[in-house]
Amino acid sequence: MKKCLIIMAIIFSCCMFFSCSSDVPKSNEFIMLSISNDTNGQIRQSFHFTLGSEKLRSNGMTNLEIENVKKELIKNVTLFRDEFYLSFIIAYNTNPNPNYKIGQELLISMPSYIEASDTIGFTLIFSSIETWNYYHPSTGGESGNPEVGFMIKTSSEGAFPFAAKIGEITVGERYKEAYTKAVETVANKNIEYDPDFVYDYATPLSVIKSDSEYKINNNLHHHIWMRKLNEYKENDKITIYTLQANRGLWYITILFIVIAGLGLTLLIFKLQDRKRH
Repeated sequence: MKKCLIIMAIIFSCCMFFSCSSDVPKSNEFIMLSISNDTNGQIRQSFHFTLGSEKLRSNGMTNLEIENVKKELIKNVTLFRDEFYLSFIIAYNTNPNPNYKIGQELLISMPSYIEASDTIGFTLIFSSIETWNYYHPSTGGESGNPEVGFMIKTSSEGAFPFAAKIGEITVGERYKEAYTKAVETVANKNIEYDPDFVYDYATPLSVIKSDSEYKINNNLHHHIWMRKLNEYKENDKITIYTLQANRGLWYITILFIVIAGLGLTLLIFKLQDRKRH
């Protein structure tokens, strides 16, 4: 029950971004991955798929058929959930650590339908950043050299999550196929489906910046990338960076200004003194 409530809260809040926010355009068809680094130290990773009941209905599908599409999509999404679960079991068995047990420090909900947002999704909850790192060991991702000036910019470039390859197709294509197959299995018809692929990274740290298309501040700082299939194939990278003041350079500059100011003041005094004599 607790897990279902968590899913409902996360999905509802995410859907509010698209329906109510002036910063993010409304989207009725989307597949969304969200990662939230909460202020309490937990990390929540969620996947959401819109069902699109109204669109299915407008294409002549009955309520019973829509219900069956929902069941098929839940079944397809469950396969994705089980793949995550299996990969974490393998990771744990490879390097067992009782501090990071699945079911205690890592919770994985079952996919479910949320009527309020007409979405299907599941959530993973990591108890801490240490738990996250345990199940996502660093692979030495691409990091750019810091840009040094009055501000030090340290950036990290990675792949747009949906652009990652699984065999010959991308993750986004595979997720899209999960939806179209659910519809075709029930209605044996091809309904046009062109979802927005959305990646929402939320952090309490304002120092973290990004090249995301949209940004929202709602208790957390949300960096939101939203792209179509053809867009992310052409632009498959995202960048996150931090900006910090270069204190050494600022101190030197301030010291130079102070010294220059004192020198100028002394020069003025000397010139005035010569005029008096």
